[in-house]
Amino acid sequence: MNVSLYLYLQTLRETVIPTVLGSMAVRSFLAGTLTGVCSTFLFQPLDLVKTRIQSQLVAGVPQSAITSFKVIPIVTQILRQENIFGLWRGTVPSLFRTVPGVGIYFTSIHIMQEMAGPGRTSTETMLIGVASRVMASLSVLPFTVIKARYESGLFQYSSVFGAFKSTVMTEGFRSLYSGIIPTLLRDAPFSGIYLMFYEMLKSRIKSHLPESNWTPVTHFSAGLAAGLLASIVTHPFDVIKTQIQLTSDPRQRRLLTSARSIWARNGMRGYFAGLFPRIARRTLMTATSWTVYEQVIRSIGLLDGPKRKVPVRLTSVS
Repeated sequence: MNVSLYLYLQTLRETVIPTVLGSMAVRSFLAGTLTGVCSTFLFQPLDLVKTRIQSQLVAGVPQSAITSFKVIPIVTQILRQENIFGLWRGTVPSLFRTVPGVGIYFTSIHIMQEMAGPGRTSTETMLIGVASRVMASLSVLPFTVIKARYESGLFQYSSVFGAFKSTVMTEGFRSLYSGIIPTLLRDAPFSGIYLMFYEMLKSRIKSHLPESNWTPVTHFSAGLAAGLLASIVTHPFDVIKTQIQLTSDPRQRRLLTSARSIWARNGMRGYFAGLFPRIARRTLMTATSWTVYEQVIRSIGLLDGPKRKVPVRLTSVS
């Protein structure tokens, strides 16, 4: 019995584990999860402030009080009531969402790029980004709902498990997938729009600079600009998604109903509540995520071999 167990563990250590860890997809997932951890801790305060601003729409803040949508009053209120650590409220559900989400996202990109092979067109690359984003978003949507509620300050949960239990018991299992349509309408186009702007800006910069001057700094700048433009275009869906996920009224969880509610209370400006912190977070998170990811995949040998190529920069999970 002991001999059989020893032989089994020895076989596991010498064959199965090296095979699994040697898989490019597994390495890509591990690199992505590390990226998710780093980006979550760095940019959680920006995500929290954005959610707090947008949560005021649920409370019915009128157009006359639109100044409360500004960042500084929200940050001051958090520091006064919850101290500096309050800016990292919701970090645990964010980790539950971002870590596997980013890992799934990068792994999906890697697998689909391998399947598509070299010589991919811009359309194929864009579709890879969109498909990867959809799979990642759907996989972690329940954690996205809990994260939004944690950050909003409108719900008092003692733990992530308690939040899941309370939500399911009071609103049903379907509530964990509330906001699925605006989430996909936000995330999938973001990937495609980001890539389109990124490639356009990269081409223009390279056309004005010698190849020797095409440094990671200009690369980073193109990524920031692309993230800025993509964030602005898709932000209204982010506002609608947050409002749907924070409401306990099933009648208010419809896309058009939520959109009309925001328009009636705050007009066009309501669709851009929390735009500044989201732009800051998305642009910086995108650039940082890919910087960390590329360094990790080089260090673990994901790029080893003549056929391995650096993945096209698409975007990061929100």
